[in-house]
Amino acid sequence: MVQPIIHPRIVELRGEIQALRNELRECSDEWHRLTVLERPRLTALYSSCFGDLERKLQMLAVSNAELFRRIELLTIKVTRGERLTPETIDYVNMVVDREYDRFRRRLQETFDMTTEERNAASSATQSDGELVSMYRTLAKKLHPDSGADPDVTQNTWHQVQSAYAARNTAQLASLMAVWESRVADDIVLGSMDADVLAEERDRLTAHVRREKRKLERLQSEEPFVHASLLEDPSWQDAHRASLLSAIDAKSQEWAKNKQRYQEITGSVDVPGQTKPTSDDGDDFMNATYFGQR
Repeated sequence: MVQPIIHPRIVELRGEIQALRNELRECSDEWHRLTVLERPRLTALYSSCFGDLERKLQMLAVSNAELFRRIELLTIKVTRGERLTPETIDYVNMVVDREYDRFRRRLQETFDMTTEERNAASSATQSDGELVSMYRTLAKKLHPDSGADPDVTQNTWHQVQSAYAARNTAQLASLMAVWESRVADDIVLGSMDADVLAEERDRLTAHVRREKRKLERLQSEEPFVHASLLEDPSWQDAHRASLLSAIDAKSQEWAKNKQRYQEITGSVDVPGQTKPTSDDGDDFMNATYFGQR
């Protein structure tokens, strides 16, 4: 049987599409490596060097934010001509306590829970049905009987297992989108229409560009931006000095806010607060060490 001759342009476009699909897979693998493997390693290394200082700094930051919020609400009432009775002050403080309750829970999750406890708490807000459904769908797509290339599916299968173990619905949804796209790509790749192939090539080109930008942004963020510095003693000393300076500045800010609160209310103490120390765990706002103070 005579095989049809495929136009060189069709062959070229198919090659470009296949190369772009490989780039997308590489981007996905790199994202998984950075977020699942490299981030925990770097975070643990950073924590061993600066964990106590970061915790103190972040607690000072949230303590200042909470105290400033009390001052803000009380000042609004004074500006409106209201008299600050003990009942009014107690009510404002109760409102602020409720606002910051979720930050206290984040502190517990970040510093006091084990990994297993943290995953269990996170799963409370996720749909088990949705999680299991996506996991089963991906398991079928990646099973050897599906006809998928084992060399391609093996690494993705590890990513699926990691996402399922961590109950990461968003990551499973992303993997679903990638593999549904692959099915569509396989159909297009068999086309003999140069316009259809060119359109698919352009779509994949844009997709690859977006994924590479995501990776660049991720790598420009902490802790990845410090990856080459974390074991440098000179950088460690400079960073430790920077953190101590920031702690001192936040401590001074807290003292000024406390004085302002006392002036407004006539009270000596700030309700529910003493000056924050590294052991005061109830005034923490963010759930990561890096760049979120």
